[in-house]
Amino acid sequence: MTTDLTSPRRGRPRTVATSSGLDPAEEILRHAAQLFSANGLGATKISEVAEAVGVKPPAIYYHFANLDAIVEHLLRYVVEESAAFATRTAASEGTSTDRLSALVAQHVQRLTDTPYDLWFVAGMSDANSERFPEARRHAKQWRRAVATLFEQGRAAGEFREIDTVVALSVVSGMVYGALEAHHRVGSTDPHQIADMTVAALAVKHER
Repeated sequence: MTTDLTSPRRGRPRTVATSSGLDPAEEILRHAAQLFSANGLGATKISEVAEAVGVKPPAIYYHFANLDAIVEHLLRYVVEESAAFATRTAASEGTSTDRLSALVAQHVQRLTDTPYDLWFVAGMSDANSERFPEARRHAKQWRRAVATLFEQGRAAGEFREIDTVVALSVVSGMVYGALEAHHRVGSTDPHQIADMTVAALAVKHER
């Protein structure tokens, strides 16, 4: 029997009102993201999400089939648009340094300019990501675009002669560092992170 992770249960929710007045599904996503970031995916339960929202568990199931459906929705928000932007940016005109800067700034902005606490994404293991194939596909698309852009810049003499895997690790480290900073202090400058990323990879020119 196949479980549909994206379809909520049919019927009328037992409780739909939330204390904030937000749309119930949106309220669920916000509180679930906070719990995932604080406790991890495996340690979070539907009952805890319901308690945080101020509803009964059946109201959660009315909007989302299970916890995986909530995670999948949040992951789609994280990577779908960024993957498409990265692919377009890698194929566009301009210097590789400028394009990488735009790509990193967009992704950091997407991760941090949001009502969701997405810090849990940085802590996801490969085993976790296997549960969410669509999000994994978009993440791979994003990494391919970054790799392509870096290799173009390396061939043009803009980036250092380092392995592409190392360059990807630098970019990912900067992005997740920005996400952690946002999680802990509540503010991040995407363009500053982008400048730092490019500076770490670019060929240094003597003045």
